[in-house]
Amino acid sequence: MRPIVLPLRRLTGLSSAVLLLTALCLSSCAGIISPEVRDRIQTIGVTSAIGDSFMLSASGLLVGSQQSIPVSDWKIDELVISDIAEKLKPKYRTVPVVYDFKDFDTTGGGLFGDAPIQVNFGERVHAIEARGVRPDAYIVITKMREKGVTGLGLVRDASILGNSFNLTMLHGYYFMTVVDGHTFARIGAKQGSDPLFPMEDISWPNSENPLTEAQKQRVQQALKFFLDGSLEATLRDGVGLLDPTITEPR
Repeated sequence: MRPIVLPLRRLTGLSSAVLLLTALCLSSCAGIISPEVRDRIQTIGVTSAIGDSFMLSASGLLVGSQQSIPVSDWKIDELVISDIAEKLKPKYRTVPVVYDFKDFDTTGGGLFGDAPIQVNFGERVHAIEARGVRPDAYIVITKMREKGVTGLGLVRDASILGNSFNLTMLHGYYFMTVVDGHTFARIGAKQGSDPLFPMEDISWPNSENPLTEAQKQRVQQALKFFLDGSLEATLRDGVGLLDPTITEPR
């Protein structure tokens, strides 16, 4: 059975804590794990903190709007964790970990802030308990802010999408960081791959009823498809945990 990790209460005590004392990379700079370090990794714990809210952002020539709706019931973080665990098999064994969502929430900068919202985890102590075994590495999935929007959501904005005026896009701005489970050093980091996904077959939500049931189903379907491809590409090309795809010559 694939391990599915739920964000639970904060656990304290040095015996169960992993001190993530290295700052997460705050840009989309390359952060591929070296082959020597990768070969030492056998077990991995995964945390995700991107699935509590969903943004709706739109702007016209003179006015704009932006709102955030709660979507914890969509269980996006559980989907991210189980999807990563599946993609890591059989090369790595994922171990369930218990963590506090708030420790990895990177939205402290406010919804409309212009500055990047990524939090320097090097200034914090995160209590993570591995069930039965301390993993060799941790994968941490957190929100990031890009071009005026944060994390997951729908966007329709000429200034963001260039020439694609009024085209609705699903956005997925997240950061994947890999932390050594023994030295607590950051060993890999990369922005999530392909953050924009076209949604041509969905009408724009209205402010009184942000998402109808039909729109929710369509968005959730698109999110699952988007995350499946983006997570695999980031694991492979972004941080180097998966082997590169080899295309056979024709």
